Amino acid sequence: MLRYFVTFNYTTPVFLLDQSVNFFQQMGILIESTLKENDDLVPYRPSNYYQFSSSTIDRQAMAEMLRSTTEFSRVGVICANSDTVRKVMRKVDPIVVHFYETILLYAQVIKLMDAAGTDYLSGRKFTAAVANFSFVSPVTGVVAFIKNSDRLLDYTIRQYNAERHEHDVIMAFPATSQRVTFLGNILWFGAKSFPTNAPFCGFKNENPACKPQPHKEEEANDSVTSSFPPQSKEALSGQYVGTLVSLFVYPEPRHRASPIL
Repeated sequence: MLRYFVTFNYTTPVFLLDQSVNFFQQMGILIESTLKENDDLVPYRPSNYYQFSSSTIDRQAMAEMLRSTTEFSRVGVICANSDTVRKVMRKVDPIVVHFYETILLYAQVIKLMDAAGTDYLSGRKFTAAVANFSFVSPVTGVVAFIKNSDRLLDYTIRQYNAERHEHDVIMAFPATSQRVTFLGNILWFGAKSFPTNAPFCGFKNENPACKPQPHKEEEANDSVTSSFPPQSKEALSGQYVGTLVSLFVYPEPRHRASPIL
C-alpha cells in the first residue's frame, strides 16, 4: 500500500478505521504506525485518520464523513468488514472485489500449503494447489476453481435502460449450473426477443420477398400489352408503337384555310 502511494504520488490518503471490530482496530494502528515511520515517503497527517463504529454510525453520518474526506484527498482506505464496505461504496467496483478475493485466495492457499509442508514459493505448486479449490467470499459468495486452476465465473447479459441511463441485468448464467436465469424483459430494436438464427432476407438476400420488385411503369406497360389479342411479335410491337403515337399526335383539320393573297 505504501508503495502504491509513492508510485502514484498520493500524499494525502485518508483512512477510515472501524473501531467496532478488534481486527480492523488493530490493523488501523499498524497502518498508522507504519506510515508514521515512513513520513519521508508519505507525509504523516493525524487528521487523515478517521475512527468510526460501523455498529452505531448511520447512513447520514457515514455520507457526511465521506464527503468531508473528498475535500482534501483523492484516495481513501477503508478498514472494515465487507458489509460496511458495501454500505460505504454502494456499488462495489468488480475490479476491487476481484482484487480483494485474490488476497483471500492467496492467504488461504498459502496456509494450506504451509500446513502440508509444500513450497508455496513455487509458482507451479501454487497453481496446482488452486486446482479444484473453493472458498466463500464475504462479497460474492462461493469462489470456485476448476481442474486447470481457472476460476468459475458467473456471466450476465445487460441491456441499456434509457429511462434510468443504466444497464440492467436481464439474463444470468451461473457457473455452477447449466441453466439460464431470466431477470428482465428482452428488448431488441423493438422486438421482445433476440434475433432469429437467420435474417429475414437470408444471408445472401435469397428470400423472394426481399428481391427487387418491378417498377410501376413496367407494370402499366405489361397491363397494356396483355389487353391486345394474341398476335405476332412484329404486329404487336407495331400496334403498340402506333398506339403510343396516337396518344401524342393530334390529327390535322379536315379543311385547310385558303391562303390570303
